[in-house]
This record gives sequence, C-alpha cells and structure tokens, in this order.
Amino acid sequence: MSDPRAYMRVVRPCKNCPFVADNEFPLSSARREEIADALTHGDTFFCHETIDYRDGETDTGSASRCFGAASMLHRAGYPPMQTEQIIHRLGIADYNPEQYERDDVYQTIESFLEGTSYDR
Repeated sequence: MSDPRAYMRVVRPCKNCPFVADNEFPLSSARREEIADALTHGDTFFCHETIDYRDGETDTGSASRCFGAASMLHRAGYPPMQTEQIIHRLGIADYNPEQYERDDVYQTIESFLEGTSYDR
C-alpha cells in the first residue's frame, strides 16, 4: 500500500456496492461464500471502483477498503478488516464506529450470502 490514508478514503458505499442490500450486484453463490469467508477472517476487501485494472493487472496499491463491506462487518458484530485495525492502531485514522451504522448495507453475513446471485 503506497499511502495508508488512501485505504480509508472511501467513506460511504459506492453506487453499485455489492454490500448494499438494494443493489442488484450479481455474484455467484460461490463468490459470495468466498468473500464472506475472507471478510470474517479479517481479510481486506477493496472497493471495486478504486482498484486499478490497467494492463490486465489488478493493482490494489492505492485502493480503498470497501466501505460497504466494512459497514456490514460492523453491523454483523465482526471486528474491522485487519488492515483497517492496523491503520487505527498506528493512529493513521481514527476509529469512528458511528460512521458504519448504515441501514442500507446487509446487516448480517447470512443476508449477504442470500443476496442477488447470478446462479439462481
């Protein structure tokens, strides 16, 4: 990560965030399970709008964590993603739990898993 502050720059879900319950962001059931497993084990999930996909590569060096995923984890009672925890501990960004209190994101991992899937 080139600038750790860039990791926290997204402060609301993007317009087609897969973690906003009303968005029809179709993912396969297997991909939803993979994402849920990674998130519940502390892995970082980047906002798809901040990833650099140029030249056929996936560069997350200056990408932000997905705010929708961070909000869902908070609402579901999970700790923040590990990278976010480190940034808070180092004092690079303050932890403000109120910012994650969003009614538009999935409230549980289970509801995310039941969301729009293209294999239904």
